[in-house]
Amino acid sequence: MGSEGIVQVGPDGIIAPSKPTIPAATPGRPRVVPRETVLIGEDRWLAGLDDRELFEREYTKILAELRFKEHRDPKNGRPDGVEIKDVPKGSFAAKYGVKEGQVIKSINGHPVTSVNEGISYAKQNADKYDIWEIVYEEQGKLKTKIIDTSD
Repeated sequence: MGSEGIVQVGPDGIIAPSKPTIPAATPGRPRVVPRETVLIGEDRWLAGLDDRELFEREYTKILAELRFKEHRDPKNGRPDGVEIKDVPKGSFAAKYGVKEGQVIKSINGHPVTSVNEGISYAKQNADKYDIWEIVYEEQGKLKTKIIDTSD
């Protein structure tokens, strides 16, 4: 993961993405990637091989399941994220804990202010990252979702 990161100053001080702690392979033994996606910690997923293949093949269909809208900072009116408006039960996104009302703020430190910007960033960097760190706001609090796609 690069050294870039989104940083904000809030009433409690500096807010920055967490550094992921993803289980590594046991010395002398390669890591085994499961077929199914596994929740490995709070808001941390190890993407399964089946999900990786499905997303590669059908990401446009998967994204079409969701409804988004540009989110604007209530204080200054500027775009500051992408709000999730609807997540169907059982959808690909629901499997990764995406919920209605969450506002995506950044992906791997890259600010996201529109759906197209987020999609474009993810597509252009698909081969660059194995750890995807998504900073989002939920009920007024910033949180971080980690998705590990490493082998």
